[in-house]
Amino acid sequence: MAGLYGRAIQTAQAEELLALTYQRGPVAISIRTWDGALVDCNDQYLRVFGLTRAEAASGRLDELLHPDDRDWVGERMDELARGERERLTHDTRVLRRDGETRWLRANAVTLQAPDASEPYILCALEDVTESHLQRVELEHAALHDPLTGVANRAALVRAIEQLVEAGQPPSVLVVDLDRFKLINDSMGHVAGDRILCLVAERLRQEVRDGDLVARLGGDEFAVVVPGLAPHLGQELADRIRWAMETPLRVDNRETTQTVSIGVALAERGVSGEDLLIRADRALYTAKAKGRNRAIVFDESMRDEVLARLNTERELRHAIDHGELAVHFQPEFRVPDREVVGVEALLRWVHPRRGLVPADHFIEVAEQSGLIDELGRFALREACRRFMAVCAATGVGDLTLRVNISAREFTRPELPDLVRNALAESGLDPAQLCLEMTETTLMDSPDIALDTFERLHDIGVQFAIDDFGTGYSSLTYLKRFPVDAVKIDRGFVADLGSDDDSREIIGSIVNLASALSLEVVAEGVETEEQLMSLHQLGCRRAQGYLVAAALSAEDLTDFLRA
Repeated sequence: MAGLYGRAIQTAQAEELLALTYQRGPVAISIRTWDGALVDCNDQYLRVFGLTRAEAASGRLDELLHPDDRDWVGERMDELARGERERLTHDTRVLRRDGETRWLRANAVTLQAPDASEPYILCALEDVTESHLQRVELEHAALHDPLTGVANRAALVRAIEQLVEAGQPPSVLVVDLDRFKLINDSMGHVAGDRILCLVAERLRQEVRDGDLVARLGGDEFAVVVPGLAPHLGQELADRIRWAMETPLRVDNRETTQTVSIGVALAERGVSGEDLLIRADRALYTAKAKGRNRAIVFDESMRDEVLARLNTERELRHAIDHGELAVHFQPEFRVPDREVVGVEALLRWVHPRRGLVPADHFIEVAEQSGLIDELGRFALREACRRFMAVCAATGVGDLTLRVNISAREFTRPELPDLVRNALAESGLDPAQLCLEMTETTLMDSPDIALDTFERLHDIGVQFAIDDFGTGYSSLTYLKRFPVDAVKIDRGFVADLGSDDDSREIIGSIVNLASALSLEVVAEGVETEEQLMSLHQLGCRRAQGYLVAAALSAEDLTDFLRA
C-alpha cells in the first residue's frame, strides 16, 4: 500500500513538473485545432509574438504568418491534419504584434485526444532569426563582390545557367578596363579600388533593373542581359562604353577610364559556359584592335574559340599525363662559340602533333590559368634536368636561364617556389637566371620590385627578355637589380639589311656596358650576324647557328662532343 502511495506521489510530482516545463520553459508551444484555432499556449509563445493571452486566444494562425508564407504553411498543416505527414519541421516568417518579422523553426505533430473527434496540432517554436540572418549574410557574401557590392563570378555563372536551363538564354557582355594597372601604379591601389566601385555603379545605371552586373575579378566585369534583341547588343555595348568615357573623380582628381567590351548574343542550344567563352573571345578581339572598342562575337571567331577550347582541354590532359618536357638551347660566347649557358624552353610532346613549342600554347595557358602549373613544372624540371646534365658531363659553370611569366612574377609565393626548386635540385642560386619581359616590370613596378628584392636575397640573377620591344627606360634599368638583357631576335634578323637594327643593337650594347649588364643576342642563324654582333661588342648569343633547343639527353651529347 505504501509503495502505491509513493508512486502516486512521484507521478503527481512528475505531472506538476511537466506542466511547469510546458508553461515556463524556453520553447514556445501552442496547441491548435486542425483549422488553426488556438486551444492553449505557454508563456514563451506569448513572448515570441508579443501578445497577451486574450489576444492570442482570439487570433488565428494565418494572421501571425508572413503573407508570403501563409499558403505554403496552410497546405502543410492540412497534410499533417489528414495524416499524410507524421511530423512537420520547417522555418517560416511570423509577424509580431509590433510589426517586427521574425524567423521561427516549427516542429509540429498531431495529437488525438480521447474525447475529441478531430486531432489537435502540437507545435514547438524556436526563434532562429539570428542564425537565419547570419546565413543570409553568408549567402550574400558568397554571391557578391565585397569591394563593389555587385554579384561575383559564382552568382553570374549561376544566373546564366538558370536562364539557359529555363530555355531563355541571355546575352552576356564582358567589360574590361583598359590599362587599369597604370591607374593603380600612378594613383595607388586605394584610388584604384574607388574607380572599380564607380565603374560598377555606372554599369548598374546603364542597364535595366532585371539585368545582372557582376565583377569577374580584377578589372573585369560582366553583364547578363535576358531578353535582349540581337540587333541591340552592339547598341548596348556602345552605350556602356560611351558612358565610361565620362571622367571619374577620385580624391579631387579626374581620370578617364575607357573599357573594351566583348558581347555574346543569346542563342538557344548554347551553354552558359560557351556564352562566357564567346564574350571573352570577342573581348580579346576588341583589345587586339586597339582597346576602347565593343565587339560582338560572330561566326568568324567560332573556329578560334573551338581551337582554344580544344587546346585548353588537351593541355590539361598533357599536364596530368606527363606530356610536358623541358628542352635547352645553348648560349654561347661570341665569337669562339664556347657554351656558357642554356635557356630552358618548355615543350609539349603531343601524341599527334609531335613536339609543340611553347608559343603555340602559352597564350591559352595564361588565359585559362594553367600558366601557374606550367610555370611550377618548368622551373622544377629545368633545375633538375640541368643538374643531371652537369653531373653527366662534368661541366659545372654554366648559367641556367628560366622564363617567368608576368602572372607568375606577381605571385607572392614565387620566391618560395624558386627556393624549393634550388633545394630539391642542388643548383647553386648564382647559376640560375630568371628571365621576364619588359612589360612584366612596367605593368606592376611596385610588386615587381618587391619580388626582385626577395629573389635577390636568395642569390639568383635576372635578365630582361626581348629587350627593345617594350617600354624599357634608363629609370627601370637602374631601379631593378637586372644582371643581363637579351636582344630580341627581330633586331638580329635584320642586322645585314637594316642599318636601324644595327644602330639599336649598338646602343643596347653600349647602354648595358655602362650599367655593367651582360648582353645576349637571340636568334643568331648566320655567320654574318655573328660577326656583326662581335663587331658591335655583344659577347653572348644563342640561335640555330650553334644549336636549336635540345632535350637533356641531346644536350649531354652536345656538351661531350
